[in-house]
Amino acid sequence: MAELLERVGKEFGLRSLKSLGHASEWVVDGELKNSYRGENFRSRVYGGWRKGTIDWREKERARMKNEKKAPGWQHDPLRGVEDTYVCPSYGGRAEHLADPREDKGLLSLDHSQPSVSVHWVTRGRDCRHPIRTAFYNDISNLVPMCKSCNSSKGGDAIDDYSVTSRFRGSGE
Repeated sequence: MAELLERVGKEFGLRSLKSLGHASEWVVDGELKNSYRGENFRSRVYGGWRKGTIDWREKERARMKNEKKAPGWQHDPLRGVEDTYVCPSYGGRAEHLADPREDKGLLSLDHSQPSVSVHWVTRGRDCRHPIRTAFYNDISNLVPMCKSCNSSKGGDAIDDYSVTSRFRGSGE
């Protein structure tokens, strides 16, 4: 009987038969632990940016910097500032030059459709960490834009941290 219980425990990822709670150490009472919420959520639960995504962002930055050479920007005072780039029009905001020397001008990546919050509700809470990380780094769903534009779009706050039995954290 002990061998059968041991096999069942391994198959379902149970750490102990004394407490049959969630198989993930990231979960308590069916919800993500507080240490994975708030500011830590994207970097810990979705794994942050992979090197390939960072490399892609830098190529996009170079392309966007080059776009300021177009004649339409010749009278913009930021055109002569070395690291400025053309931020695309997005969500009703006009295309403009962004200055990365200011916090609001830093280049950021926006998840278009679905957003991270929509992904969390529809799939993220029900899958393993590598699947969430792959979504987070999918460049076909990313739009580079300045931090100000990205922030002004407003993100849906995540306020439901419940998970399914299939949820697993990094390394689990």
